[in-house]
Amino acid sequence: MHSAKLGFEELALEALCKGLNEEIDPSDKTEIYVRFSEKYLRDADDLLARGDYIQASEKL
Repeated sequence: MHSAKLGFEELALEALCKGLNEEIDPSDKTEIYVRFSEKYLRDADDLLARGDYIQASEKL
């Protein structure tokens, strides 16, 4: 397991790959994590705009 906190999507991806006995190409995995990061940043921006600072901080 990684030392960084994983979100639901990352955990699901890790579990799916492990369950299928498949490895993800490192460049594909990098792209997936970049997309997750972008999603979390957008979510945090939306929460900040609504004044929900606690939830926004959890996305970062």
